[in-house]
Amino acid sequence: MNVSKKSFAARIHRAQQLSSYTKDFTGFDPPRTDESAVSYQALIDSISIANQSETALMKDYRLAVNERQNAFFGKSNSVQSLFIPIKDMIKAQYGANSIEVTILESIIRKMRSSKVSRTSSDPTNPEQVKSISQSEKSYGSLTKNFNDFITVISGFESYKPSKETLKLPSLQDMSEKLAKLNDTVSQKINQLRSVKADRLKMYDELRDRSLRIKSYVKAHYGVDSNEYNMIRLMRF
Repeated sequence: MNVSKKSFAARIHRAQQLSSYTKDFTGFDPPRTDESAVSYQALIDSISIANQSETALMKDYRLAVNERQNAFFGKSNSVQSLFIPIKDMIKAQYGANSIEVTILESIIRKMRSSKVSRTSSDPTNPEQVKSISQSEKSYGSLTKNFNDFITVISGFESYKPSKETLKLPSLQDMSEKLAKLNDTVSQKINQLRSVKADRLKMYDELRDRSLRIKSYVKAHYGVDSNEYNMIRLMRF
C-alpha cells in the first residue's frame, strides 16, 4: 500500500470516527442536510463502495494485462513462440535465402524491436500515464504487424503446415484474440481512471462536509465544549 492509499484510508477512518461522535451529540442539527448524520454517513458508505470498486477493477486490469502479455510473449501458444517454427517451415519449403524468408524476417525483427511494458503499471498514477500510453501504442503496433505477418503467409501458396497451431485459421484466431485483449485492457484503463476521478471528487466533498461539521460543532457547543474537544484535532 502506497502513501496515497494510506492517506485515503486514514481520511475515511477519521470521517467514520467523526460520524460516530456526532451521532451521540445531543442537539446535533447542522444547518445543511448534507452534514446531517444520515447524509454524512451515506457519503462515507459511498466512498467505501467506490474504494472496493477501484480495488476490484485494478485486479481485473492486472489479470487482463497478464493474459495479453502471455498471448504475445508466453513460452507456449504465444505470438513469440510461433516465430521460429513458422520461419523454419518457410525455410523448409522455399529455402533459407528465399525472398519469402527475407520478408518474414523483416516483420519479425520489427515486432521484436517493439518496446512494451512487461508489468501491469497503475494507469491511475499520473507518473505512469505516459509509459502506459506508449505501451498501449506498442501493443497496437505488434497486433498490426502480426496481421501483416499473416497476410504475407496467406500469399504463400505452398505454405501448408501439418501442425494445427501454424495453420492460417489458427493464426487468424490468434489475431482476433489479440485485438480483443487490447480492447479489454483499454477498457479497464478507462474504467479505472473514471472510477478514480469520481472517487477523488467524493473525497473532496467529504473534506468540505467534515470541515463544515467541525465549524458547526465549534459554534453550537462552544470552543471549550467536550463535543468540540473530541473532534478539533481531526484533519481531513
